[in-house]
Amino acid sequence: MKALAQDAELFLFDFDGTFYRFTEAFERHCIEATARAAQRLGVSLPFSELITLGQESHIKHGTSFAVFRDRFGLKIEDWHEVYHQELEPHLIESSQVTAAHLAACPVPWALLSHSNRYWIFKMLRKFGLDAVTPEDRVFALEDVRYHYKMTSDSPYRQVLDRLGARADRTVMVEDSVRNLSTAKKLGMTTVYVTQGYSFDPVQHPEVDLYFDDVPTMLERLKAARATG
Repeated sequence: MKALAQDAELFLFDFDGTFYRFTEAFERHCIEATARAAQRLGVSLPFSELITLGQESHIKHGTSFAVFRDRFGLKIEDWHEVYHQELEPHLIESSQVTAAHLAACPVPWALLSHSNRYWIFKMLRKFGLDAVTPEDRVFALEDVRYHYKMTSDSPYRQVLDRLGARADRTVMVEDSVRNLSTAKKLGMTTVYVTQGYSFDPVQHPEVDLYFDDVPTMLERLKAARATG
């Protein structure tokens, strides 16, 4: 932790599932939003079958969209916008990360999310985080050419290039181990946010450090910096 405190020049945070915990109700809602988006884009299957396809796609590919791209030819640019229009922010009560946490963060930071800007800023406003989040340090999926973190290091490379940052001085903070694999290969320090779930680091060499939540990580970082 001391090495992280001394060497880090950029914290790159995921957003959904990292700043706030997904409840079971919200996870179900996300799959339902996928099904409604598919319907709106012309996939003519029973709603229950669309739900099943979305669930299977999420488990296999890490995104509920993949099966609709592969089987029905939907374009990510179309689906991504419609999907986020179907999401309801009231199902998430609060963010674990507060404006005070971000304002006190001792390292420059940015967001890199698979969500779109419409949803990210809607949730930042809901959580009272918009005032401490510069727009030019938010990178949504459309900002990185719709490249997913779990399948490509391109999103990371694009953000590092735009911010003038180095991979070996960047810390990626994620709630998805799958997304951290590409970050690790690029040379980033990887932090997994467990959200209280059990985790075996021996099974995941792509994870350098892990914490229950982001506030805990920031407190540990603060303490490590204080002790030199």
